[in-house]
Amino acid sequence: MSERQLDNWVSTICAMGFHAFLRSDEPHRLRVSAEHGDDAADYYDVRERLGPFGINKKLHEFAEQFGGHWEWDDPGSISFYVD
Repeated sequence: MSERQLDNWVSTICAMGFHAFLRSDEPHRLRVSAEHGDDAADYYDVRERLGPFGINKKLHEFAEQFGGHWEWDDPGSISFYVD
């Protein structure tokens, strides 16, 4: 994916009210923080209150729209991968 596409996705996710970012050591990997209290994701959401795998339903819709999926990096962040 291009840098421009990644920047657009970051803007889209931030407009949804979530904290999206790119790390300088992995510039082609879109991440969303699960530590900002915005209900983007909750690693310990065993009842899937937010959505499947504890990831907000809005982010799952984003993933479907752009042909990808989310994976947990650690309890504090998730990454978007294009299928």
